[in-house]
Amino acid sequence: MKGTGTVIQLFRSFRFVILLLATFTSSIGTGITSITLPWYMIEQRGDKMLGLMMIIVTIVLFVLSPMIGAIVDRFSRKRVLIATQLLCGGMIGCFTLLGVYHASFSTFDLTVISLAGSIYFTLHIPTFFAIVQELFDHSAYKKVNTVFEMLNQIDPIIAGALANFVLMKQDLSFILGLDVLSYLLSAVLIALLPYNPRQQEKRDRLKSAGWLHAMAEGFIYLRLRPRMFLFFFFAHMTFLIVMVGNFLIPVYIIKGLLQPGSFLGYYNAVYATGALVCGFMVIWLMNRIGGFAALVGMMTVFTASLTGTFLLQQPGLFLLCSLLTGFSNAGSKIM
Repeated sequence: MKGTGTVIQLFRSFRFVILLLATFTSSIGTGITSITLPWYMIEQRGDKMLGLMMIIVTIVLFVLSPMIGAIVDRFSRKRVLIATQLLCGGMIGCFTLLGVYHASFSTFDLTVISLAGSIYFTLHIPTFFAIVQELFDHSAYKKVNTVFEMLNQIDPIIAGALANFVLMKQDLSFILGLDVLSYLLSAVLIALLPYNPRQQEKRDRLKSAGWLHAMAEGFIYLRLRPRMFLFFFFAHMTFLIVMVGNFLIPVYIIKGLLQPGSFLGYYNAVYATGALVCGFMVIWLMNRIGGFAALVGMMTVFTASLTGTFLLQQPGLFLLCSLLTGFSNAGSKIM
């Protein structure tokens, strides 16, 4: 099962299609919100309040992050995915209703809504990769992850187009309602997913030992393998930088490039196009020069393009660097 034949067979798999649709659906709503919310925050509260919101969200995620691995290992990955959709959708739904009731969104409301979207990504991504290992054969991992990375990049393109519409209308409650519906639909799709966990014995042992014990085991494992820890730590730098950039880039577009809100939608579409192009090339590149060399190359391109994004203060060059940043970040994630 090689090449395109493998990809075609993946699309014939009910489990693959359901997982793809569920991820695609929730990512559209989350993507639009991640574009609209920072812009709305800057327009209504100023960039300093956006920075404060970013700090609060980062601190909360930093506190929660050590528990994520234990949660993914201790519980059914399918249930964790469903719970993530319902939790984040419920948080956004409640504070959207509060904003509609009061005819405005407070800074606290916007912070909680932003936190819900960040929690979604923090929980969904490791759980998704873990459930892929349970649902598909090891030989298909590379193809599965590549296809998901490619198709998931269509979300920001759609999100950018819809965000432009929302930014023109200035109707934040509309987009948040759409986000909630996308979470609920995704939860329903995941509930339909055929799933037989392979590591029930391990989960039973972890539950009896407690999540603190599971975390301690993880730290011991990494302490005994420092080179592995350093490799994964630095390999994830692109993801962390992109997460921070989701807050900083809207400020830069307004203050540095002096562009309107529609330009943010163009940026997301161009960034997603770069990632989509990478999906077509990444397996060929890994087979040609090897996974490690390709990863180093992607990290180099990412560093150069990210530097150019802020040094070359021209809208056209900014979009060109964004194209390369999307390309290299997607490649690093897949590899």
